[in-house]
Amino acid sequence: MSDSPNGILPVRFERWFEGLLQPAVRSFSRWGITPNTLTLASLVFALAAGILLAFSLPLWALIPVIIMGLCDILDGQVARHNHTASQFGAILDSSLDRYTEFLILAGLGVHYFAAGEPWWILVTALALVGSFEISYIKARAEGAGQRCPVGLLQRSERLVLLGLALLLGGWALKAVLALMAVMAHYTALQRLLYLRKIS
Repeated sequence: MSDSPNGILPVRFERWFEGLLQPAVRSFSRWGITPNTLTLASLVFALAAGILLAFSLPLWALIPVIIMGLCDILDGQVARHNHTASQFGAILDSSLDRYTEFLILAGLGVHYFAAGEPWWILVTALALVGSFEISYIKARAEGAGQRCPVGLLQRSERLVLLGLALLLGGWALKAVLALMAVMAHYTALQRLLYLRKIS
């Protein structure tokens, strides 16, 4: 989930949703399912979503995207519940998050390539680069000992928007991609300006 009170999704909503998942967290803990297993599962479901999108099946791709998002939330919650959070687990989670975003957006890029729509391949690429830049700036800031708790379009917001876009399809999907392409870079700029202010 996002770590910023400035994101599109209200923090109160995110906390409420996390509360809904507590029975699943307790069950996974009881069954011995580790946080890293859930992190790896999110990658598998992202691959499935990317393949379905490459074959122009956005509605079907929505199912693995939802499961991927749930795994992405649950891995951290299970780690906290079991008191097994580790530095490696955090690095693995962050690293595979980038792969999951790449797989989904690459699937969309293949879809638009097959459809003969080069401009939308470019928009998809811009959304992907912007998403990576958001995470990169945060990682660099944390490596320098700075927190970066700002950003309008963080990972949770991007997943929710993408899910709605896949549900609606057509021009709604294109509109969300265009929004992500613009807002991801705006969010990256937000973070840079914030870090400049506090540095």
